Amino acid sequence: MNLRIKTKLSLGLAFLFTVIVLIAGVGLYSINRLAEESKTILKANYESLQFSKEMLQALDRIELKDSAGWTKFENSLVAQENNITEIGEKEITAEVHELFYRLKSVTGDKATINEIRQGIYHVLELNMNAIVRKNNEAQQTAGKARVYLAIIGTFCFLVSFSFILNFPGYIANPVKELTEGIKAISNKNYSQRIHLKKGDEFGELAEAFNTMAQQLDDYENSNLAKIIFEKKRIETIINNMSDPIIGFDEQNRILLQILQQLKFWESRNRNSLVNMLLMLH
Repeated sequence: MNLRIKTKLSLGLAFLFTVIVLIAGVGLYSINRLAEESKTILKANYESLQFSKEMLQALDRIELKDSAGWTKFENSLVAQENNITEIGEKEITAEVHELFYRLKSVTGDKATINEIRQGIYHVLELNMNAIVRKNNEAQQTAGKARVYLAIIGTFCFLVSFSFILNFPGYIANPVKELTEGIKAISNKNYSQRIHLKKGDEFGELAEAFNTMAQQLDDYENSNLAKIIFEKKRIETIINNMSDPIIGFDEQNRILLQILQQLKFWESRNRNSLVNMLLMLH
């Protein structure tokens, strides 16, 4: 497939743009994933820890016969029931709920209070373990993101570096070759040819240059053959002359005068005479 130079330049720039977008996309994806995992930890497990802490504080107030502790405990318990995220947390929270309403019917039951407190501690433990686990997962995600970015970044760097090194030569090398060809033609080296096997503007320019060089070579060879022929013809005429000769140009001005009596001079200077005639011709 033959592509024009403009198309190739556009594809090259599009490639570099794609590399930038790819690296940026992988980076943004990794950052967003870490942000979502952090948000999950804060929204679910941290809130469960907060609700459990509030229930323990309210339970202490209940033991001190503070009536406001019942309302505080119940509100925190309802919030915890709406924030179930870990496996087994729902069952433990339901058990705490049942124990709390048993405590309301038997106020001051130490055994029930201790059971409620143990249940709350179990909820705390579940969420603390979840925070540790999710933090490890976030660290693993960050590690994988660094590896992916390193691999993709290295690959894109190598490809881009190779592209930067080679692509300018794609433009500069044909221009250099064409420049050298033009210099050779200016020095009358009409045998100079340019070989660019490309289907773009450079290929068309090389083909046009080679056609021009061939035509100049043909013209030069035809002129040289004509001059040689004329030289031989003049030599033949001079060798067969027996009478004096006077040469005129188009304006009837005397160009040369040859006398038969100067045989000795002619025999020694024949080549110079022929060359002079060729120049005047």
